[in-house]
Amino acid sequence: MKIFFISVSLLFSSVLFAETDSTIVGFVTQVYDGDTATVVTCDGTTHKIRLAKIDAPELKQVHGKESKWCLSEKIANKRVTVHVFNKDLYQREVGEIFLDDKSINAQLVQEGCAWVYETYNKDLSLIDLQARAKILKKGLWNDPQPIAPWDYRKNR
Repeated sequence: MKIFFISVSLLFSSVLFAETDSTIVGFVTQVYDGDTATVVTCDGTTHKIRLAKIDAPELKQVHGKESKWCLSEKIANKRVTVHVFNKDLYQREVGEIFLDDKSINAQLVQEGCAWVYETYNKDLSLIDLQARAKILKKGLWNDPQPIAPWDYRKNR
């Protein structure tokens, strides 16, 4: 009986791993805001991607439209690779988007278009990029008191 439970547990964990650790290659057909886009693969499968480790201002928030523009300029109508880590509560695939082997997630932080989402980030290099963006007053860090998206949502 014990072996059965171990076997089922291993099978279940490997299925979860396969579902949550994958790579998508496709074209960006839509950018919703500064941290969400749609990628369509060559077989026509549509994937709604939530960028991992970062959080961009909401569209109705100060800097929201600029953040969306920043992401659009980088990836709209381009072929990207997405490393998917998991799915969020809204069933969006959460991942890191790469264009020419460069992390778009990191570029958004570096340019002050998004915050590091501290609750979900374990990448210390992103913290460093954000610190530099703050010092240089890039993007939203030019604002004397930018409001983090999670605080904005909490107050709504």
